Amino acid sequence: MTRIAQLIALLALPIALGAQAVTIPPAGGGGLEPGSSASYLLQPVNYLTVQGANLQTSVTSAAFTSTGGNLLVAVGCAFGNSIGAGPFSDSKSNTWSIAIASFGGTKGWCAMGYVAGLPNAGASHTVTLTVSPADYIVLGVIEVPGITTSSPLNATDADSASGTTHTTGPIASGGTYPEIHIAAGALSAAAEATPTITTQFLFPVARLPASSTTEGIAFGFRVVPISTSTTFTYTTSNAQFETALIAGFTSATGG
Repeated sequence: MTRIAQLIALLALPIALGAQAVTIPPAGGGGLEPGSSASYLLQPVNYLTVQGANLQTSVTSAAFTSTGGNLLVAVGCAFGNSIGAGPFSDSKSNTWSIAIASFGGTKGWCAMGYVAGLPNAGASHTVTLTVSPADYIVLGVIEVPGITTSSPLNATDADSASGTTHTTGPIASGGTYPEIHIAAGALSAAAEATPTITTQFLFPVARLPASSTTEGIAFGFRVVPISTSTTFTYTTSNAQFETALIAGFTSATGG
């Protein structure tokens, strides 16, 4: 089996989504930018999970086995109040950096944090989002191998506006090594239970676990070659004030 065939096969495997499994099918070459082998990311993600909680001050991901040296990224969204500074922590006592501080308004405040070169890793690893006051909150976590351990964050963008189309500005990968672009979109209404992702990302969509609310998050990734711009866009059938985030992280090698 070729490296690209292995990559596409991996992308067809179930990925954890809270208590349920979701399958991300290959789309457009397994989610790769057309024309890119992206061989540096033979296994593009080790783990991807989304977890929600209703009117709580914290939510913790399902436990997973992490690998030292990898990149760990978390996105948290709150549907009522801004997310405070330093909202991310994990059970291995790693130090978190903020890629995008709390961004939003009205509803759908989101933030993104990461740990570069994961110093502390292993079995029973969990990540926690903490907010104050209690809120409807959702957390997405992704672990990525093959990313540089020194200053991996290349570019970010965030946008929050009312409407049916929610989009970030473009970010561009660097001119030396490919990147993985990680994006998230807040979902704060029933009509957004199945948003249309209009750019080529691989996304699970998670809802909060309650019949009285349907807030949630679309969260996923895209592998891109060098000098390539990415804009994350999703559309909904109901106009809402939502937040969209995107960040690019640089691979350790070019192939």
